[in-house]
Amino acid sequence: MAYPDSTVPRLVVVDDTDPTIRYSPSSAFSLDTKGSLNDLGWGGNVFNQTITGTTVNASFSYTFNGTFVRAVIAGKL
Repeated sequence: MAYPDSTVPRLVVVDDTDPTIRYSPSSAFSLDTKGSLNDLGWGGNVFNQTITGTTVNASFSYTFNGTFVRAVIAGKL
């Protein structure tokens, strides 16, 4: 059975603390383990009480074997 690009037949969630995610430069990112963003936005508490953030230009990469990816990224104003 063929699936359209927007359909996800299997969902795999990768937490931002996964060691296979490469943050560059690593010094630009910080891990909020205190849950200071839990009350912002919708959806409840941050998964696993962790969220990685940056306030400068930076990037991350994640290598996987598949045909589709959906990243959920939040911003704080």
